Amino acid sequence: MLRRLLTHPLLRGAEARNLTWLFAEYSVRIGVVLIATALVARHLGPEDFAIFGLLFTLITAIIPLTDAGLSHLISRVIVAEEAPLTTILGTSAALRLVFCLLGIPVIGVLALFSENEFPGLTAFALLAGALNALSSLAVIDYYFQSQLQARLAVIARTAALLIVSGSQILFIVIDAPVWAFLLTLAVKQPLFGILYYLMFRLTKGPSILRWRVDLEYGRSLFRRSFRLLISNTLIGISTRVPIIFLASLGTATSVGLLTAAIRPIQMLTVLPTALASTLLPRFVRTHRDSPSGYEKVLRVSALGFTVLSLLFAAVFFFGAPLIVDVFYGPEFADAVWVMQIASAMLIFIFLRAILTNWYVTEEAYTWSVGSYLLGAITAFAGGWILISNTPTAPMTAAVLVAQGIAGSLLALVVTSRGRGYLRVVFGGRARRGPTDPAAATDV
Repeated sequence: MLRRLLTHPLLRGAEARNLTWLFAEYSVRIGVVLIATALVARHLGPEDFAIFGLLFTLITAIIPLTDAGLSHLISRVIVAEEAPLTTILGTSAALRLVFCLLGIPVIGVLALFSENEFPGLTAFALLAGALNALSSLAVIDYYFQSQLQARLAVIARTAALLIVSGSQILFIVIDAPVWAFLLTLAVKQPLFGILYYLMFRLTKGPSILRWRVDLEYGRSLFRRSFRLLISNTLIGISTRVPIIFLASLGTATSVGLLTAAIRPIQMLTVLPTALASTLLPRFVRTHRDSPSGYEKVLRVSALGFTVLSLLFAAVFFFGAPLIVDVFYGPEFADAVWVMQIASAMLIFIFLRAILTNWYVTEEAYTWSVGSYLLGAITAFAGGWILISNTPTAPMTAAVLVAQGIAGSLLALVVTSRGRGYLRVVFGGRARRGPTDPAAATDV
């Protein structure tokens, strides 16, 4: 099976070039962000670093909502050429803008839960939510994905990363106050949108003035994206609520230790999604044109994602003592075994990324909602039962891992489609046609 993986066509051609760019990006990202975050943590100390980490958590909590469920769907409709590109981009950007505006009160309410422990957090959260409206331009990334032009997206994201990380290092040098570091987090997402658009225009993409908003097409997109929106929102809940529980009930030091432990792991959470997005056009085309080819792509992708998840989890589990000692210093020594617990999250993050490709390709969105709903319920229950009684960083990391296990088990074992996925991955045949009754009425 491993030989089949290494010699598969996915590792050649346009997909291979995209994968190479993505791995290069995340090699740079891990190095730059880890160094910048570690320097910020050392500069601020565990208590002040807690508010930095909590604002980052709040911003990432609303990203699934502001995405409007479009991240995978738009790549699919561009490949299928459902409408002119200017209509797809204009309509999807308008949908994203609506949900970005809805995200402002959401992030404000979430911040209020920790305002007593972290004064000023709500103001910066609302600022970040307002600026996030510019991230509606990130629909251009969906176009790059559909055209297998990861190089352009990588250049935009890397430029944004260097600007933000460079600003943080400058603020350390001039001994800036905590609010300056919070500002770098608030501008990060809008900066992505702006730089995506600049790369799009540099490659002769149509100006935003030529984008069209089609209300009827927008309703069609939303009907299909709604369950993906719910799934993505549940992801935000299940992976961020335990941290908010800890911020409300624990000490600032506990939040700082947890942030230091899971920040390097969080840096990798975008990688499986980006890799899956690169493979999605191949999923869609083979599912439409070649059933046997689709089954092979699914098996090879599942194996590749499993190998990568185990590799990265092992790196963080065994490398935690060295990472904490070298990058964070003795003040964060208790973050070592928190990182070791949290490393198991990567296995389920990679698994969910490839399952999302499967859901989108076969338009089986209802099962996606069920999977993430169970994860969110586990996160709430774990926070209420465990973190409220023992508000510590290790307990919170354990709850985060538990929600990943719960959601993945439902996807793989409980549902009939989950058993279908396993059957195909281990050598059986995929079902043909949309068997999800809710999805069958959408297209």
